[in-house]
Amino acid sequence: MPTYDFRNRETGEYEEHIIRMSEYDQFVEDHPELERVILSAPSMNYSSHAQGSVTDIAAKKDGGWKEVLQKIGEQNPISQVGEDFHRKSIKQIKTTEVVNKHADKQAKRKAEIIKKYS
Repeated sequence: MPTYDFRNRETGEYEEHIIRMSEYDQFVEDHPELERVILSAPSMNYSSHAQGSVTDIAAKKDGGWKEVLQKIGEQNPISQVGEDFHRKSIKQIKTTEVVNKHADKQAKRKAEIIKKYS
């Protein structure tokens, strides 16, 4: 069952309720003093080194799940899922290396200028 966070409009206190999705609408009607708030986004551990991560799960699942993760990675190449599952061409790898190299150079130059004039 999902966990929902609410703020009491009268007292300003935050409350957490575990409610079935089918019962959510009735709960909101029964408690007009509560306002739904989102305190944090749900998170998944995409790290390839963490136990129970998406990478570990993919290693235990069939090829269909890996294919889904590859498609997600193609659409989101900068995300951790993209880094773990998206197959990059040699051109993409070299381009990323050059961009990172020049970004590092610019950061060093900027730091030198700031240090020189401060």
